[in-house]
Amino acid sequence: MKLNKTSPHRSALHSYAAALSVLGLTAGAIAVSTNIQAQTRTNLNAVQPTTEGQLTSLHTTSRSTTNVAVHHPVTGTPLVEVAPVKVAPAHATTTAIQQSTSSTHPANGASPAAAINTGQGLFLQVSSLSPTYSVADVAHWMAQVCSTGKSTAGSTLVLQDIVNASGQFNTPYLNAIVPYLPGYSTCFSQVFIGTAGINYNGPGTLYQQGVQNTSVQSDYLNQSATLAKQFLAHYPRVRPNWYLTLEANLNYLDQPAVATAYSSILTNQIRYLQSLTPNASFLWSPGFWYTYTGYSSNTYGMGLLNQGLAGLFSNLTAATHQPVIVDLQDEIGTTNCWGSGAMTPLDAVDWEHYLTTIPNHPAIEMNTTLFQTSCSTGGAMPLSANQVSTTESYYQSNNVKLGPAYEMRYWLQQHGMSLTTQS
Repeated sequence: MKLNKTSPHRSALHSYAAALSVLGLTAGAIAVSTNIQAQTRTNLNAVQPTTEGQLTSLHTTSRSTTNVAVHHPVTGTPLVEVAPVKVAPAHATTTAIQQSTSSTHPANGASPAAAINTGQGLFLQVSSLSPTYSVADVAHWMAQVCSTGKSTAGSTLVLQDIVNASGQFNTPYLNAIVPYLPGYSTCFSQVFIGTAGINYNGPGTLYQQGVQNTSVQSDYLNQSATLAKQFLAHYPRVRPNWYLTLEANLNYLDQPAVATAYSSILTNQIRYLQSLTPNASFLWSPGFWYTYTGYSSNTYGMGLLNQGLAGLFSNLTAATHQPVIVDLQDEIGTTNCWGSGAMTPLDAVDWEHYLTTIPNHPAIEMNTTLFQTSCSTGGAMPLSANQVSTTESYYQSNNVKLGPAYEMRYWLQQHGMSLTTQS
């Protein structure tokens, strides 16, 4: 996704380059790291509950929960269970989260929701955890999510990446997460493991010019392969599926060179990962950056887009005998400040329905926005539980299947849970 209509995700890239400079690292023309959902949306470390109204943390209770008896994946020592927190009704947090001002959002005026994110799963971005959140914090998140049960937290977890801010395998945080993954726990029925994204500092944008660069392609694929092997070596009991971390503005696939580049990158990545884990499925989460109502009137452009998507989907289908899922980003939370260019749930539904008309299309699901952009600061903040619940209901009423939603930190706050460990 992009935050700035006139300069797609460029501000996020500049922020990342500055962070590399502080760390004494050189980004160069291409560095495989964290230019992924939270960078194109905003850095998750900039979540602003205090500026919009501090969310109230609930104290831990002795509320019964499913006991997940696991051992540490590295040391083998028994893990100390983190006491779950009581889940407040979703409406209990709505006054502490800024309401959307978009008149096109169907959630305006909605009644309080009993639960959101019903059963489809959550994303967790590992690369942005440090230094804001400790390893203990993340272990606490996992315990809180698992204590709520699958009916509210979802049965799928997507690790968007498995690196730290400098692109290295993030062992400390992964050690806190892995005990809750399939193979160690029954908390989630499936997990999709991402590897690393790309920090692109070349001309144009990553999703247009960058993906056509053969050096960018090879660096991404090599880093993906290295990290996947590291994950399997560190955590052999995990039963992984794979998340294809490189995102896309699908509107750019009306350019044949861009469509060809994505076909090459994604099919090569799938084939390699499948060689490591033959029974694994794959999940990819691109988005459209233009409203359906505005873009679909371009007959010539839609014709080229049809061709680009048909070629891509055909190649993805041929690359693996296992399922490939497209978890389409609805882009509501990244475009809410764009005025007439803001994406609405109607646009998201229309784009999803459009994808199902493309020959050889994979399974299509919806990645529901759990956040919105502050138009004054550019930071991200949780949407109210009301808004998310009503949007999800709208999608389901239009025969759209809900997929994993972005991101766990917003979900925890929407359910009245703390992002820091309880003393």
